[in-house]
Amino acid sequence: MKKLTILLLLIIPVILNAQDKIIWDFPYTIENGGLKKLKSYQERVDSCQIPYFLVMNISTVDLAKICLDYPLFEVMTAHNNLQVGYNQVSNEFNGFTELFKRDDSGAALIHLYKSHKIDAIDKLERPKDRGGYNARIFHLEFILSDERIIEKLTNSQIRELLSETLIKLEEKNKRDISLLRVLSTSLIMARIMGYKDFNKFRIKKEQFLKYDYFTKAVFLTDINMIEEIKNLTIEYLSELK
Repeated sequence: MKKLTILLLLIIPVILNAQDKIIWDFPYTIENGGLKKLKSYQERVDSCQIPYFLVMNISTVDLAKICLDYPLFEVMTAHNNLQVGYNQVSNEFNGFTELFKRDDSGAALIHLYKSHKIDAIDKLERPKDRGGYNARIFHLEFILSDERIIEKLTNSQIRELLSETLIKLEEKNKRDISLLRVLSTSLIMARIMGYKDFNKFRIKKEQFLKYDYFTKAVFLTDINMIEEIKNLTIEYLSELK
């Protein structure tokens, strides 16, 4: 029995921390060079899957962190349409499948979102590290904009999340952060308001159409939409009960 236990620990990349929490550690990553050795993309996807008996027992916060660390997350930006890329990534990894089932996934993700401070980027010296941190926030915002997460949020959580997006947007605008990274912040705002119904703001039809298109295609028809969505969010928060 002892030999079997040792063998399992060698085969299964699992870490038990001081509180006996189960944390998954991807066996193959870009950093360790393992993914490059696998011949096909499907092999890479398969290598990242969390064993069923583990994924069911990982805490929701840890599961959210694991999804952010998904080695193939950047594949979404290889697509011409970010939503198509995100759909692929979030549907191919079983960590996301389990996360979207959890009732407390929204609370866990908001907690992580608030802990990722934009000014932390200033303390990173290497461009690679700064880019990686920016990408992590970008991925986190995309997950938070997912309707499978939004539909679980209470009004209190929506207020907390939107308030944080306003903080993030202001901080991003102070720095030389690309429009792509700002777009993801606005996407959370637009999708929450779209999910709750944009029409309550008595927006003109042509304006509604461009916001609706943005939430579906993740494409800005004009740069002014960032500021417009921010102002709508402020208005929305003032009316949210």
